[in-house]
Amino acid sequence: VSWKLHPAVQVSLDSRFEAAFDPELLAEHMRFENATEGWSEFLEKYPPDAILVDVERPISAVLTEHPSWRRVYRDDVYAIHAPAESALPVVDRTGTRLAATFP
Repeated sequence: VSWKLHPAVQVSLDSRFEAAFDPELLAEHMRFENATEGWSEFLEKYPPDAILVDVERPISAVLTEHPSWRRVYRDDVYAIHAPAESALPVVDRTGTRLAATFP
């Protein structure tokens, strides 16, 4: 996402987390991804326009069922959740072979 969409799209954390981000941000992010106590506080502190998550992470299932969010994209690995009032169309690409490219 950062390679293709920055600066219009910003990420909350990336693979440089050990060098470029505050350790407390990583802890907050992990509480969110694992949907543990206080996960929604992360969204209040850093309000997103959309959330890209690995479908295997616990937060993906929580957001899918949450009334304030709706899943607008899904493939075999990732999902994007947007606010319930979002006009984004729903796209389901599960089972579709996706060709990966790097920048």
